[in-house]
Amino acid sequence: MKEYDLNQLLSDSEKREGIIKELQENNVLKKQPLDIEEIKGHILKAEHNLRFVLENIRLGFFDWAITGCYYACYHSAMCSDPQSRTAIQGLWLGFGKVAPSKIHTSCT
Repeated sequence: MKEYDLNQLLSDSEKREGIIKELQENNVLKKQPLDIEEIKGHILKAEHNLRFVLENIRLGFFDWAITGCYYACYHSAMCSDPQSRTAIQGLWLGFGKVAPSKIHTSCT
């Protein structure tokens, strides 16, 4: 998905809800009950990945730092919907501007 399309989808709640409804009707997307322990696990994993990124930047392994950023974003996204966008946008705006504790705040 192109960035423009993603931004349109994020800003148009009616379109986004329509796509979600269609996916649910076709059994592609299924609702799950909220599992606080699972969310906490993803938060811990995202924080772990960010520490991994910092250490790899310090050591000069920038390729591995990028991989760690990807997984930190993934685990942040698994927290929940609107809150996870806050964490991901922060990571996109620039590494180092979002402390691991902010991910916890954003996801709860």
